[in-house]
Amino acid sequence: MSSKYKSGKLSKQTGDNNIWVLQQNFPEIEKEIILQAWNCCDEDIDETNEILHCINDNRIFHHDQKHFLSLLEDFGNRVNKTEILNIWKQCRQISYETRFELEKICSSRDTNRSKEREELMIVRSMSLYILWNILNHSRTTKYRQISCYSLHKNLRLKCDQLGANFVTALDDMEYNLHDFGFEKINDEDWCCQQDIQILHLWDRYCKWIKAQLVYSIYYFLYKTKSNIPERIFMLMNGKWREYEIVFDYEYRRVVLFENKKLKVKSLQLGNPKTSSLEFNVSIQWYNDLDINNTHSKRFCLILNDTWHFCTFDCEEREKLSDCCSVNAFKYT
Repeated sequence: MSSKYKSGKLSKQTGDNNIWVLQQNFPEIEKEIILQAWNCCDEDIDETNEILHCINDNRIFHHDQKHFLSLLEDFGNRVNKTEILNIWKQCRQISYETRFELEKICSSRDTNRSKEREELMIVRSMSLYILWNILNHSRTTKYRQISCYSLHKNLRLKCDQLGANFVTALDDMEYNLHDFGFEKINDEDWCCQQDIQILHLWDRYCKWIKAQLVYSIYYFLYKTKSNIPERIFMLMNGKWREYEIVFDYEYRRVVLFENKKLKVKSLQLGNPKTSSLEFNVSIQWYNDLDINNTHSKRFCLILNDTWHFCTFDCEEREKLSDCCSVNAFKYT
């Protein structure tokens, strides 16, 4: 028996034992609620104890316990538990009223934090620029070489424009270059001499794309990352091909990655020199039927009268449309 199997089995036994102990300590609370609290607290026994005590001490009735735990799951990482409980009491334990008040609190706090740290914004923008050039021109050697002089000059200019800390930004940028596979040669140039690891660079590109402020706003509005599509089917040369997908709002393009061929493709959906929170595209919906293979219904859309995409349920199509539409990112 492998150590990994033993570890997994031991972990499951420990979790089962903890749930049994919680059931003994809180016999008046049903197992379903205890399990929900356990999962809500990431299987932390102390936090679960605290929440179950809270339910008992405040005499939250059984039919309201699920709603209360759902509020903790949705808002617990942005509002502390005591504040959620107090608002819950103020709203007479009415779930939708409590949720509305918590939404207002989170919206106010998010607005105050919406201005990004300048150094992060600069480093993200430059990292994406470097990664995009390598991914888009993987066989061109000039994109694997970066002059220290040019790097310092461009970085200092951006820092001076935004009032950012140059030393902090430079440290972060050099850390990223090492992570991307670059090495410093004679204190003059950064070079990526090894074979290009496309999958690794694509992973880093996605990481920095998802660090865009617009992604954070989208997560805040919809409370889940699953509302942003990560895979999509696109019609190419008469065939549907599967791609990974990200949305580069800074340069107003949709970026697709074909995993089998390790190739990047971009769709320019607006003027990259025009600052905007949306792509501002035309979107058409239509339905289709796969008569050759699965006989399943396709939910399709056309972007800018040019690119055809399909999903296999209407919700996924709506999510894709939202990521490219104006209204999805309007906020005040």
